[in-house]
Amino acid sequence: MIALHRGGKIRILAVNAPARLEALPDIPTTDEAGLPNFVSQTFFGLFGPAGTPKAALERIDQATQTAWNDADFRKRLVEAGFESMLGFGPDKADAYLKQEIARWTPIVQKVGSQTQ
Repeated sequence: MIALHRGGKIRILAVNAPARLEALPDIPTTDEAGLPNFVSQTFFGLFGPAGTPKAALERIDQATQTAWNDADFRKRLVEAGFESMLGFGPDKADAYLKQEIARWTPIVQKVGSQTQ
């Protein structure tokens, strides 16, 4: 989408993020554009089976954070419109997902879909 925007083929009016994107600092957030609380983001994460030892999760998180901190990798992510969430380990990810489930469940139920 960013390439299409930069090439003039589309015009991005706002981003559905809590803050402006590093790749598009001139594009306002939906909140800034007058649509408060209109945030919808893609979340990628690594997941393991329930009961995975905390030490194993922390090792995986450490390796992941190392990869996210690689300058070339981050540059490619930003150019594609993705923002890495540094310091977003297992506990913070768990809290985020619970918050998103609580936020979206009523909407999904209202439109007639079923959640699991």
